Amino acid sequence: MSVPYSLVVASAVRDCASYLPDVFKNIERISKEFDDVKVIFVESDSSDDTLPVLNSIKKSTELPVEIVSLGKLQNEYPRRTDRIAFARNVYLDIVERMVGYDYLLVIDADDISAERMNIEGVMSCFDYEDWDMMTANQPQGYYDLWALRHKELMPYDCWKKVMNRPSDMTYQEAVNNYVNKWFIKIDEDQPLIKVDSSFGGSAFIRIDSIRGCRHMGHNEDGTIACEWPSFCSNLDNIFINPKFVNSTILSEHVKANMMI
Repeated sequence: MSVPYSLVVASAVRDCASYLPDVFKNIERISKEFDDVKVIFVESDSSDDTLPVLNSIKKSTELPVEIVSLGKLQNEYPRRTDRIAFARNVYLDIVERMVGYDYLLVIDADDISAERMNIEGVMSCFDYEDWDMMTANQPQGYYDLWALRHKELMPYDCWKKVMNRPSDMTYQEAVNNYVNKWFIKIDEDQPLIKVDSSFGGSAFIRIDSIRGCRHMGHNEDGTIACEWPSFCSNLDNIFINPKFVNSTILSEHVKANMMI
């Protein structure tokens, strides 16, 4: 299903060399469904061949690819979530300055995006109107609980609850109670699920909706936080689209922890 829209694809990457070729194949396949596409990779702190692979991709594709390397952020931002937030905000700054683009596709360049995606399912996002963000699904086991906020599916910051567990609760008991028991399966035939925050490794976002929205990798009290809910806090009409599947393989982490 082709759509009469222009698209920016953006990804914050680190140590993704082994997955990038397959991830980029998905990007190229998705790009064929849009009138105009630009791709932005923001890299930092890689210890593998991520940068050489990105440069090779840029030379071999017909798509316009911009590569921004931030070098080593780890000394300035020791926490991973702060580094991810910084990198994501870099591509948001770039996208906000661009003119004439309709949608942003944020995609993680790791194993969750390396499987060949069903383009019909991906493009089903555009069967709907009145949304700011459509996010991906993994029907064998939805993994991205830290980014998820929903009054029933995940009503809190699960890892903050683990860190702030009662004194008489062990770490493993807290993980089981606040994380593991919340893993879910979302069948592809389900209707859209309206949430306060979600990601799942891929998300389409209306560019008009991102003005002023930014990521933060820590809470107001300085404790660590997933960078995604802070971005979503200024967006309306966020949905998980069950048909928007980016992985059909049950990840080892979810397989080990889902109570099914």
